[in-house]
Amino acid sequence: MKRNLRTDAKKETSKRSPFEVVYELKEGMVSKVWVTLFCSHLIGIVKNCLPRNKQVFSEKPKIAAQELFLANDRLRNYQLPESGANVAKLHLSHLMRFLEMEYKDTLVHYKRMQREGTTSWEMLWTFFTSGQKVLYHCDMSDEQVCGIVEEAQYSRTSFDVQLDM
Repeated sequence: MKRNLRTDAKKETSKRSPFEVVYELKEGMVSKVWVTLFCSHLIGIVKNCLPRNKQVFSEKPKIAAQELFLANDRLRNYQLPESGANVAKLHLSHLMRFLEMEYKDTLVHYKRMQREGTTSWEMLWTFFTSGQKVLYHCDMSDEQVCGIVEEAQYSRTSFDVQLDM
């Protein structure tokens, strides 16, 4: 695994690393963390765990680390095929270790809030994961409606920050 702090879009490839981590900076702060996959076994695993992510179908997929973190359980429970299982297992364990280290504090907060039945605005993204069923009240029909989250991300407008789903 390689870790880089970058503000540009320059890409490097490595024959030895199964993936590369790139920290995107905005105003001196990390704004997004990306993971570029190089290992074919790892790409196959992520394709199966994140089938709706169009990036996994590129030659060297660049996936938001946050999305990989949300797929943590699917990645951890993935059944490895017989062929290349040792390499795939090793590379997957490296990826899981990176995600655990990168999101260590987030995971602690998530488990605490889950236990307490509460959440904060900043942590809503951990609860609204892709495929999650959400019940909400429709003002037009005055009925309770079920929706399925495809994607959840924060966006900033000139007035506020909102969670788009």
